[in-house]
Amino acid sequence: MVRICCIPITCTELAVSHRKPTLYFGRFMSYVLHDEIVGCWIWLGSVVAGYGQFWVEGRPCKAHRVAFELFEGKIDGGKHLHHECQESLCVNPGHVVQVTSTEHGLLHREMN
Repeated sequence: MVRICCIPITCTELAVSHRKPTLYFGRFMSYVLHDEIVGCWIWLGSVVAGYGQFWVEGRPCKAHRVAFELFEGKIDGGKHLHHECQESLCVNPGHVVQVTSTEHGLLHREMN
């Protein structure tokens, strides 16, 4: 689930389950800059609250979640994606891990 303005929106069904990822892939990647030094894929498109935003079928979705779905598959129900690289604009699916809400909170407290 992605929360935009506290409204839960499920992007998985939109981006992957409709079997239309090729419709989004080219457009999505046109907003990505590959940082070859650190390996991050920096989002150059719309940004809301520090995270990339990508529109799928008229709905805003967090760009790093769409990237994960496009490259890795479905995000487990209720899971968050944690940026191990600590770069909120990174959409490299290899830089995020699925965690529970509790785990995500603990990881962020450890970083501060």
